[in-house]
Amino acid sequence: MLTDNNVSVLQDVPGPHKVAKRVIMVKPRYFFSNLETAVDNDFQNSAASAEATLAAQQEFEGVMDCLKKRGVEVLVGDPPAGPLPDAIFPNNWLSTHPEGFVFIYPMKAPSRRKERNPQLLSLLKAKFQISYIYDLSGFEERGLFLEGTGSLVFDHTYKRIFAALSQRTHEALVKLVGQLLGYDVMIFTTRHPYTGRPLYHTNVMMSVSPSLAIWIPSVIPDSGLQHAIRQYLETPGRIVIDLPTEALGVFAANVLMLLGEKGPFLVASQTAEPWLRDRIPADVQLQVCAIPTIERLGGGSVRCMLCENFLSPGPGF
Repeated sequence: MLTDNNVSVLQDVPGPHKVAKRVIMVKPRYFFSNLETAVDNDFQNSAASAEATLAAQQEFEGVMDCLKKRGVEVLVGDPPAGPLPDAIFPNNWLSTHPEGFVFIYPMKAPSRRKERNPQLLSLLKAKFQISYIYDLSGFEERGLFLEGTGSLVFDHTYKRIFAALSQRTHEALVKLVGQLLGYDVMIFTTRHPYTGRPLYHTNVMMSVSPSLAIWIPSVIPDSGLQHAIRQYLETPGRIVIDLPTEALGVFAANVLMLLGEKGPFLVASQTAEPWLRDRIPADVQLQVCAIPTIERLGGGSVRCMLCENFLSPGPGF
């Protein structure tokens, strides 16, 4: 939260684990543009690059090193065997929650369903306390999809879920997750400013933390819904930043607040930095990561690479 003097006191927010101090990342074995996901991802460039895998691996290491230097615990998983270019985005098939819950999500693209990794789940079970695993992947057989914290933007402080409907985000499943967690849901539609199609994921236009909400309201065509969402976001102690439509293409809202050794900080990509530097409060630390290959060919940015780990360590860890 922020006081009226813009002095950060986020650590004093009541309740456990409102901001994650641990993340899960998956190192890319292969990286290239997935033509199957490019069908409805307007942020993805399908141009080929012979050096893409090496570049993505180097960018991955850069993000991981930045987080570790700030004191964030990074659990690195290996992707399943095979050419799975989007395995670098584990937040789409997996989420963890302070109650000890783990969710496994149904994915739209058949190629992405292979990213679900039993070995990574076994590692989580060995190291952390898991009270229950909700496996929703079976909804794929019914053509219903919900792609993790790409589809769902959680406000853990006020127990709300924000979700933009798309081919990858089904309303019934949003409500189901809300019911299972005891969260209210705010569901809305979006429109890409150039293609007119729905945004493929909610997290490309919105990020919510206890002290800061960053969003691009102009992509929501219904002004009434814009107003309603703003009322949800404008809670005591939280600063709301409206970004212009132009910020969408540089992933300026695809950011994540994490908790490091010296307090909370916002992690963003190098392309997003110019849109954030002069808008976020001066006391908010900004960690910038250069991931041009991952953004260009993957159609996702730094937030998509990070699966927050809210689970408590198990005995002996």
